[in-house]
Amino acid sequence: MKIIPLSFDSLGTRSMSTYVETKDVGILIDPGVALAPNRNGRPPHPIEIDLMMKEWKKIKAYAKKVDILIVTHYHYDHHNPEEPEIFKGKIAYLKHPTEKINKSQIGRVKYFIKKLDKLPKVIEYSDGREFKHGHTLIKFSKAVPHGWDEKLGCVTEVLIDDGKTKFIHTSDVEGATVKSQEDFIIDNDPDICII
Repeated sequence: MKIIPLSFDSLGTRSMSTYVETKDVGILIDPGVALAPNRNGRPPHPIEIDLMMKEWKKIKAYAKKVDILIVTHYHYDHHNPEEPEIFKGKIAYLKHPTEKINKSQIGRVKYFIKKLDKLPKVIEYSDGREFKHGHTLIKFSKAVPHGWDEKLGCVTEVLIDDGKTKFIHTSDVEGATVKSQEDFIIDNDPDICII
């Protein structure tokens, strides 16, 4: 299994965009990148904006070569509704648009689903489900809190198991401080985990 972090907070932008490749499929988790609109009373610096645009270009390049795009929740650092064409002809595994979702994400997901229209080959809502692609298992947690409560909504954690390596991408669980977040990780016993 090949795992490549494409854009992350620790790399200078808000994102957890990750490319995963197995012998069976190419997968892009959370194809989005953003910046804080205002930090300490200041807008993003031009250097930050430039970095974000470079990261988005890289994410789009990886999106072209994958079979599957996963959106764990509907914050803009995890999806980009303004460029839905990256989903064209792909399998889209999306967090459920109406279950375990907060008020701000309800509007975002409606807009996003409308923009997706018929671009993806398949759209599946992923919460608590499993999908098999050859020898590769993609398993999703039930929706778990984004942080220590559901104020910011819920996310799905993702397990990718190719039979040799088990990888978990936790999305924005913010440290796995809630039992439901921890249980998915512990129960699946990953070799590699991004938290």
